[in-house]
Order: sequence, then C-alpha cells, then structure tokens
Amino acid sequence: MTLDTNSYGSVAGVAAYTRRLANSSATFDTTTRPTLVEIEAFIDQCSDMLNGWCAAAGYVIPVTQADAARVLARYANIGGAGHAELAQRAGGYNADDENLRENKFLDMFMQAEAYINSGALGALGAETLADSLPGALSGLRVGGTTASGQRLRPIFKRTSFGNNPVAESPSGSEPTYAGDP
Repeated sequence: MTLDTNSYGSVAGVAAYTRRLANSSATFDTTTRPTLVEIEAFIDQCSDMLNGWCAAAGYVIPVTQADAARVLARYANIGGAGHAELAQRAGGYNADDENLRENKFLDMFMQAEAYINSGALGALGAETLADSLPGALSGLRVGGTTASGQRLRPIFKRTSFGNNPVAESPSGSEPTYAGDP
C-alpha cells in the first residue's frame, strides 16, 4: 500500500516522532507494531481530515503550494504518530492523563483546524477555490434593467417598514444623488 495522492506527510515523518515503535532502520515494515500498512492508513486518515478542513475553508484540494503542503505534512505526521501511539497496548490507561503521548500528538493535530481556518495557508500562497474559477465572483452585483430598458429600481427602500437610516447620523440627513426620485 502507498499513500493516497491527496495525502500529506510520510512514513519517515511519523517515524521521527515514534522512533521507539519503528525498526532498527527507523522505519516501519511488516514486523513493527503498528505495521507499515497501518502507518500509511493513519497518515491517509489524518490527511482526509486535513483536506476536509481545507475544503471547508475554501482551499483547492490537495494543497500543492510547497510551504503550505509542508505545514499540512507536519500535521499529518503528528496525527499519524498519535494514531500509532493509540495502537499500543495501554497499561493503566487514564483518559484524563495529559502526559500520555497519544493525547499530546492528537491535541497538536487538532490544532490544525484552527490554523487552516486562520487563513495562514492562503498567506503562504495556497490556492483558494475562488482563485481556481475563471471569472469568479468577488462580490455581489446589484442592478439590471426592466423589459423596456429602464433602470431597475429596488422594490424596498431604506425607509421602508419605518426604518430611519439617518437616526444616528451626526448631520441628520443623507446626501441626495442625481437621478433619485
């Protein structure tokens, strides 16, 4: 098994965090616990979560910009390490013990969601969905014409329903514009 094409991180990246679980070559294989296939599955699962968060934040999946992809690879490796630690037999496990390695790794992995939502990947140059669409809208357009070609006027006005748009204005009035009735 190999990593999915939309995955970040690497087996070596997970091994760097969980060297005690790897073999003498500092990697995973069929004799390690967890095995190489399991480590790859952990990385894929964590990458799937990262991609879900990225998609929800408006990024094109997979993120390919080098700096942003390295950040996601770090989070995928940390998440994979957390899952590798969870695969170990627990002795005297206490869910409230914050010193357990898997808790630390998985807490660090969960911080990726806030990092992604902060816009930091976009600041690094990651492509957003709006960037990838030709002629994408960046705002709303108001206007149009009637069947006879006249300027379309809004059905509701600012003073509809008893609204006073200048109630808190220091001048107490609004400017008038040419063409307004």
